[in-house]
Amino acid sequence: MVRHVKDVMCERFMVVTPDETLQSIMNKFQLANVHNLAVVDEGKLIGEISDKYVSLAVSPFVNTAAEQHRDVQTLHKHVHQIMNRHVTTLAVDDELDSAVAMMLERDISWLPVVDSEMHLVGVLSYVDILRDMVGFPKLV
Repeated sequence: MVRHVKDVMCERFMVVTPDETLQSIMNKFQLANVHNLAVVDEGKLIGEISDKYVSLAVSPFVNTAAEQHRDVQTLHKHVHQIMNRHVTTLAVDDELDSAVAMMLERDISWLPVVDSEMHLVGVLSYVDILRDMVGFPKLV
C-alpha cells in the first residue's frame, strides 16, 4: 500500500511572520520545543527559519557579563532579515517514500506541507515518520 504525506504529517504547527523579532521567535522555539518554524505572510508560506539561523544572528554576548547595547540590539533583528526564502515543500498527496528520500538526500529534518496556493497545511518531520513506523498515533 502506498502511503502519502497526509497520512503522517502533523497538522498542529506554529508559524511566525516576517516582521517578528528574533527575541520573539526564540521564545516560540522554546515554547513549542521545535527547531524550525514556517514563515507565513498573508496566509502563505514565504520561508522558514531555524534555531540555528537565529543563534548565528544573535550576539553570543547576550545575557552574559560582557553584554553591551549592540549585543542586545541583535535580538531586535526581524525574521525576514535572516530567514531562508528557498524552502523545499511537500504536497499532501506526495508519496511518503519520496518525501523520506528527499529528506535524507538533502539532510532536512522537517518539511512544510502546502496546498497548490502555498497555504501551509501541515509539516512533516523525522519524528512524525518515526512515530508512524512504531505505530504511535499521528499528532493532529
